[in-house]
Amino acid sequence: MTKIIVCSDSHGKKDRINRLAKEYDYNYFFFLGDGMSDIGDWDLLDNVECVRGNCDYFSTEQYDRILEIEDKRVLLTHGNNYGVKGGIGALAKYAKANKIDIALFGHTHRFTKEEVDGVMLFNPGSVKNGSAAILTIDKSGVNFEQIVAD
Repeated sequence: MTKIIVCSDSHGKKDRINRLAKEYDYNYFFFLGDGMSDIGDWDLLDNVECVRGNCDYFSTEQYDRILEIEDKRVLLTHGNNYGVKGGIGALAKYAKANKIDIALFGHTHRFTKEEVDGVMLFNPGSVKNGSAAILTIDKSGVNFEQIVAD
């Protein structure tokens, strides 16, 4: 079983990011952009994966990253390049075309848990607004649960 803390859009709430890392057990920590400076040197750790968001002006992180976890292809993206504020259709289409099982995105600041055309699309909400999530992947399936980031 793999447990992953997924968060996005901290926008200066570094203390909330640090609390998440201390309060929950996890194998990986994923940050989906808009607050890369809140991560600090964490992105240098092996179990931390980050992508940049539209407000991460000076970040050198990639906009998208695809990982293999427990036989699942997982896309990390902020989502702005797929127009997710107007809907998740373009992101779902891209994920399907690239054989992605799970697409994790931020940008909208709203917790989202949907399946479109066989692709699971998850948004943890905004750390700034007190929302994050835990993604659990194991042999029995995938679970995405909202947690408080306060």
